[in-house]
Amino acid sequence: MKTKTYLPHIDGLRAFAILAVVLFHTFPSVVPGGFTGVDIFFVISGFLITRLILLDLQAERFSLAGFWLRRVRRLFPHLLLMLFFVLLTGWWILFDFEFKELGQQALAGITFTSNFLFAKQAGYFDVNAALKPLLHLWSLGIEEQFYILLPLVILTFGVRHLGKILGLLLAASFLCSVYWVQEHRIHAFYLPDSRMWELLIGCILAYLHTKNKPFFKNAGSIPVFALGLIALLTAVVYFSEITPFPGMWALLPTLGAAAVIATPNNYLSAMIFENRLMVQLGKLSYPLYLWHWPLLVFRKMMNTDSAASGVLCLLLALLLSVMAEWLVRSISFQRKSVWLTTAAVSATIGFTSFQAYSERLYPYSHRLNFSDVTRAFSDWGFPPKNPQIVPYKNRGFYFLGKEVNSDTVVFIGDSNIEQYGPTVEAAILTDDHRSAIFATGGGCAPFRNFWRTDADWCNNLVETAEEFIRENKIKHVVLGAFWRGYYVESQHFLMINGERVFMGGEGANFDIWLGELRKQIQDYRKAGISVYLVGNTPVAALLNPKFIINRNVFQNIFEKQITEVPLRDVDQQVHVINRKLAAVAQDAGAVYLSPIPELCPNDSCPNWGIEGPIYIDAAHLRPYRARQLKFLETVF
Repeated sequence: MKTKTYLPHIDGLRAFAILAVVLFHTFPSVVPGGFTGVDIFFVISGFLITRLILLDLQAERFSLAGFWLRRVRRLFPHLLLMLFFVLLTGWWILFDFEFKELGQQALAGITFTSNFLFAKQAGYFDVNAALKPLLHLWSLGIEEQFYILLPLVILTFGVRHLGKILGLLLAASFLCSVYWVQEHRIHAFYLPDSRMWELLIGCILAYLHTKNKPFFKNAGSIPVFALGLIALLTAVVYFSEITPFPGMWALLPTLGAAAVIATPNNYLSAMIFENRLMVQLGKLSYPLYLWHWPLLVFRKMMNTDSAASGVLCLLLALLLSVMAEWLVRSISFQRKSVWLTTAAVSATIGFTSFQAYSERLYPYSHRLNFSDVTRAFSDWGFPPKNPQIVPYKNRGFYFLGKEVNSDTVVFIGDSNIEQYGPTVEAAILTDDHRSAIFATGGGCAPFRNFWRTDADWCNNLVETAEEFIRENKIKHVVLGAFWRGYYVESQHFLMINGERVFMGGEGANFDIWLGELRKQIQDYRKAGISVYLVGNTPVAALLNPKFIINRNVFQNIFEKQITEVPLRDVDQQVHVINRKLAAVAQDAGAVYLSPIPELCPNDSCPNWGIEGPIYIDAAHLRPYRARQLKFLETVF
């Protein structure tokens, strides 16, 4: 493998990566492992950047300032164009709090710290992740942080020992990735210590490449290329969001990418990656990556989440990428005025983003006075205004009533059981003998041996509550959760016989979890405890207040959509889950309680009540509607 200036198969590999990513974001069920395209990009970036630095060092023309300026010249024009579009569109269609969040995201994007921001925000199903227009900039943050560190490492240790240094760094980062993917998947996914090894694979490949140490020649290159291609296709087709990632599994796409990079100039590479279409698409991969995600997010906000609209978004993203690439290539960075203009535009976008984040700049919708809708977004009724806290074993349980006794009802679960706090409070106010304890936490499923990789407060919550129940001879327990969230979530697990059993996504291990819940309920019943199992609330787009105001720019924009969702159109998996929960309750001797008959009378689920929207978001009731519910009266 000779050190040619241009390597067309790299652009072909970029095309493969960007196709994987955009198809995953648009049609995730078709390309479930398309997210591994980002890992392919990491290997490519590590290879190209290291190769560039080493060739410049060989030619004695390398400078840190020159290197970083070239990165600015490559990355900033496209980034600024996209940010301008997103901020302008956001100003037009977002609500106040969304525009504030967008300002924060844009600030992180322009400073290449998005990965840190989203790592901090992620967790508890992160129901808003799919509605963050700049979420995709997390990977750009990883790359830019790498671009800052890599030349410093090379200049510090020199080229002579670079191979060993890169190898040690790769091993350390890989071990971090394997560790964090088990202990804290969000950390593993977003933060550089567990991602740098993927770029370092490309670095080591470039180091060997510039040392004129080719891996494979002639006949040997074809089987290695084929294995690399098979690895890439396997990752894209068979991986999914339930795959523990990155960690060990990330070896498949990264080593596959390395194998393809190391084996150009064979007929398979020429046919698949070096053809004109793939090369041209690869040259558009960066702007296409920037543009496709915001368009898909704005599509969701307009509640037009159809396959046809997805295809239109991708075509529009491709058109904008072509236009942006043409514009950027027409700019000559040899002129000082261009650099000054870039700096001025960057400062303007940064200032605008800061104004939005600090709520000094409001979106267009602010003047339309949708306060009856927007106040629902933060209308959370738990804990009560003046809660009593019962301290117990380094925890504090919220208490409603006068005293804890054997008739006290203990509620165990996540915020979906907390949403009934106003319901319980209203019941207790009518009878001084009633009392309740909430052993709950955001994102804490009511299972024994439940662990979250992103929140320590859930771990051992149920076990601690059970000790409290035994000590106080409690006779009534209510279990509830946003079961739908755990059904699709892959970040949480149960410890069963010493093994971690992750939920698995789309219910892969849901029946195993329910089996453990059945045993748990049976144990409660053997101890003479009455158990009540609360089913899932209805889930549908138009029940979410974010979608009550129509934001489709092509049809009646900003018109209120006060409606009733037919029960048959509620998320079908809610029905599946509730049937399974009812069966578990019956088998284990518990009472199954469902809020759906009250929330969806006559098989229709209204999104509007006497005080406006009924829900806070996709999963939680507003306090006023919770107070009206009667289905928990059986408990007391």
